[in-house]
Amino acid sequence: AKLKTGSPRLVVFSESKETTDYLKIELAKHGFDSVLTIDSATRKDRMPLVRANFDANAPLEEQADDYQIIISTEVLAEGVNLHRANVIVNYD
Repeated sequence: AKLKTGSPRLVVFSESKETTDYLKIELAKHGFDSVLTIDSATRKDRMPLVRANFDANAPLEEQADDYQIIISTEVLAEGVNLHRANVIVNYD
């Protein structure tokens, strides 16, 4: 489901992939289906999605509104502009 442009976005950082997987499952149980998870194994493949949905520096024509929540291990802690997110949480 497409989000409205400018919809609130959340970034959650966790120390482990097990925790990011758990959080995605729990959020899905409560109706949050626009959740993207990132870890060291998926970072390369999912970076275009991260940039399109969360990077404020992405050109307007490349910006997307497919994901409202991103849950990541430390792989996104540096070098990625996540300024389209309204809230950033360090979970553990």
